[in-house]
Amino acid sequence: MAILRDLDKYFYWDAKRDMPVPYYRNKEILPSWIGFSDQDPAVAQGVYTIPAAAAGLAASTYFAQPYSSVEGLDENLGTVFEALNLMFADSTDTTAAAAWTLMLTEQGAVRQLMNFPCHIRTVAGVAQTPAILREPLIIPSRHVITARMVKIAGGAVNVRMFFGGRQYFPWAPEFLRYRSEHEALKTRIRALLQRRLTIAPFWLTTDGPIQLAGGTGADFILKPGNDAQFEAFACAAVSTGNFAWSLEDAKTFQTLMNGQVTQTNATGNALFPTLFSTPYVLPADKRFRLRVLDLSGAGNTIWFTLWGRKIYAPFMEMRDAMADLAVPTMADQQALLVPAPME
Repeated sequence: MAILRDLDKYFYWDAKRDMPVPYYRNKEILPSWIGFSDQDPAVAQGVYTIPAAAAGLAASTYFAQPYSSVEGLDENLGTVFEALNLMFADSTDTTAAAAWTLMLTEQGAVRQLMNFPCHIRTVAGVAQTPAILREPLIIPSRHVITARMVKIAGGAVNVRMFFGGRQYFPWAPEFLRYRSEHEALKTRIRALLQRRLTIAPFWLTTDGPIQLAGGTGADFILKPGNDAQFEAFACAAVSTGNFAWSLEDAKTFQTLMNGQVTQTNATGNALFPTLFSTPYVLPADKRFRLRVLDLSGAGNTIWFTLWGRKIYAPFMEMRDAMADLAVPTMADQQALLVPAPME
């Protein structure tokens, strides 16, 4: 059955010709990567320099999706990019020891994709283990995603960053031959563009790093904002020492665990985040309370990030909105690597 389902992605049965026929539109959906824009004079061959921490400066550059067409064949859809993962490289401190924060903002929609700057190693992976966006980031033509970066400690660093995903080419000349395939691809693109207005990926963190003295604990609030519902899929953390933590709804006191778990046994990073077996929806008027306890016995600095998505619809209408905007994404499927009962 799995083989048949895979075939259905690429072929359909033509009853008139009594044979399988490929979906020609798939030829115009290509793997792609978007890095820092070379239109920014500060970017040299994809490399951007973040000033030293002592300088106290925020460095900003951007990802830009260009517009392309062939004699209007795209019908103003342009070239849409569907970002499915995020990866980076720090060629100065080394990627494994990178120490800077990232704040992503979608300029066209004036929409922040994070409530506060996140530690880079809690949101972006590497080529071998990229950070998977279970809710894709849709970047239409002529849209810009700004990246604001601040060094946490140490000297200036040279960095590269990429969104990996797929690019749609509704203006491909091949569609002059396959009109129905052209219409099918444009329908999917319009569905993605409509979905992005209501559903977008989001990273939720505390208002700055958590700093604890040895053996002490404290509570911190994670505030996704009052503009949308937040659905959490996973978590990741970077710290200077081991710690224990628990998470609860600050308004209803609904807990997600019966006690504290630790960074060692229950918290990944962007390379291997801790995936929730099922998502948790936090309504717009609520907050998460994160309770942390240092286990290192020394001072501890902790960066904690929840991965998820924002749904810009009233809470009671959220599922209806998602159904109306149905474009299958990983966020609407079972979490990856979650064990299932044996049949």
